[in-house]
Amino acid sequence: MQINKSPRKIEKILIANRGEIAMRVMRSCREMGIRSVAVYSEADRTAKHVLYADEAVCLGPAASKESYLNIEKIIEAAKEHNADAIHPGYGFLSENSEFVRRCQAEGIIFIGPSAETMDMMGDKISARKCMKAANVPVVPGTEKGLQSAEEAIKVAKEIGFPVMMKASMGGGGKGIRLIRSEEEVVEAYTSAKSESLSSFGDDTVYIEKFVEEPHHIEFQILGDSYGNVIHLCERECSVQRRNQKIVEESPSPFMLPELQKQMGEAAVAAAKAVHYEGAGTIEFLVDKNHNFYFLEMNTRLQVEHPITEEVLGIDLVKEQINVASGIPLRLKQEDIKQRGHAIECRICAEDTDLNFMPAPGVIKQLVEPNSIGVRWDSYVYEGYEIPVHYDPMIGKLIVWAVTREYAIERMRRVLYEFKITGIKNNIKYLRNIMSTPDFVEGHYDTGFIAKHGEELTKKDPENGTKQNIAIVAAYIDYLMNLGFKNIIMEIKIGDRIADVELISKQGNNVRIKIDGTEYDLDIAFVERGGCSILYDGKSFNAEFIRSESGKKYKVNANFSSYDVEIIDSTAKYLRLKKGEDDRQDSKIISPMPGKIVSVHAKAGDKVKAGDTIVVIEAMKMQSNYKVNQDCTIKEILVKEGDTVASDQVLVLLDLDNK
Repeated sequence: MQINKSPRKIEKILIANRGEIAMRVMRSCREMGIRSVAVYSEADRTAKHVLYADEAVCLGPAASKESYLNIEKIIEAAKEHNADAIHPGYGFLSENSEFVRRCQAEGIIFIGPSAETMDMMGDKISARKCMKAANVPVVPGTEKGLQSAEEAIKVAKEIGFPVMMKASMGGGGKGIRLIRSEEEVVEAYTSAKSESLSSFGDDTVYIEKFVEEPHHIEFQILGDSYGNVIHLCERECSVQRRNQKIVEESPSPFMLPELQKQMGEAAVAAAKAVHYEGAGTIEFLVDKNHNFYFLEMNTRLQVEHPITEEVLGIDLVKEQINVASGIPLRLKQEDIKQRGHAIECRICAEDTDLNFMPAPGVIKQLVEPNSIGVRWDSYVYEGYEIPVHYDPMIGKLIVWAVTREYAIERMRRVLYEFKITGIKNNIKYLRNIMSTPDFVEGHYDTGFIAKHGEELTKKDPENGTKQNIAIVAAYIDYLMNLGFKNIIMEIKIGDRIADVELISKQGNNVRIKIDGTEYDLDIAFVERGGCSILYDGKSFNAEFIRSESGKKYKVNANFSSYDVEIIDSTAKYLRLKKGEDDRQDSKIISPMPGKIVSVHAKAGDKVKAGDTIVVIEAMKMQSNYKVNQDCTIKEILVKEGDTVASDQVLVLLDLDNK
């Protein structure tokens, strides 16, 4: 272990990251009187972290490997701007030991652990071996990388299904596949290796036993260069989808005092075994009988670190900077006392109605909740365009309260107050989580999302009424701008097409027919940007943002958001005349912008239902696009490496030739 007994003053830090974590680090820097240097790609020129920093440097094109993953460009930027240190945030280069060594070679302080520690713990296979040597319990699994799909099948059968295929250099849920049968192994092996290579530059994968009904509980640790290590208690991270965390809380409702003591001691032992310096996380799986197993060590700050900060009153970024400066830990284990309860929800640009597909775009309206015990860590603003190239998370909503019950109530309330329009998002999905009895009662594990999937994506029981209110809001505004001409027309809202007709209007009293049903409405007020509609004794508020064309609207109706489009009244009849049935099976269309990772067929190939034809990566997530029936590939319109737009046709299919 290298002992640092010569504290070095840090006056300027380059943050080698983007988005909300870059903003988070910069805010602590500003409080400490430390100047910050932002780096950014061409796609992030107007990002908030660029505008907030004291200085900023463009690294190059949007692709991560040409910007945020380009070590030499970042080192050059740090030297040109005389940065004393580099903070890596999380993701990108935060667990890259080569980057740490380059910083050391240039005399730049890396705010994080040593390269040697990173090598030991960043590779999950070597980490398992290290933990075994330190007597920390580990999940049964392989001790080396798999060399072939055949070997993967053999190992999986020896361990016993279900098993997890995992990227050795993985993190953030990338390169992980749950395998329940032998038939699933080959595809899991292939896709996990591909995703791992894309995300981490390494395609090594291994297998470990899948622990049934597990809790994902992690312990925050802090270590300094003098051998001092403490833990900062636990975070419950079991609400996960696709192995990525959605909701985290601290303390864990599953935790017992004796278990906390045992796991805390194991976390400290794990950190000491690798001479850990800085802030890190020891992640455990805990089964229903409270047996715990080492899962992995994250040698960086975690996305969910704010909930630990809230329950302990500690700024983890400041602690990282102090440790990197050579200052001994000022905290002792006996100083660590949890107070109250904190919950974090990850707000993502994704379409929850379309299998959580990433949904980049321009934010038209942003109303952030703000009151006692509420924290919003983000990087977005009204008018900001979320790029397709990076992770879909746009921010983290954190609440603190004196009890878990009060924290859940507060989170429910602020999620209802939160408003984002212009992009699809998961706020409604998170509201449903906060109201699910199993979550409220604290009776959940990592199977929570699978168990409650349909319940969490259920439609609002008042959705039909709200759709009608949204239609009315857009329709009335459109008619006002036309001087109430063309009062019979067709309006599209989501997948629904409604026939709408203005029957009469006298002052604020309006009678409208929607799909043959008449509604008597009292428009309490109508003005640019919104209206309040009284219908059947209930008041519905609607706010809307009109597009430049004036025919498309984003309408918010009582905490639900809708895309509404005024279309020609003749459109419906033209469609019926052509006899179209809106089938999509004859072609594969990209539902979002992205990059073609691989193409698995060529023109003339006969394919079977369920075969993967194209794999697209968008916002760091890979999606497989398959055919849903036996057919022949008519034409492949894209190739590996192509960038595609939303709604672009990728593949043409001959459905009659099977």
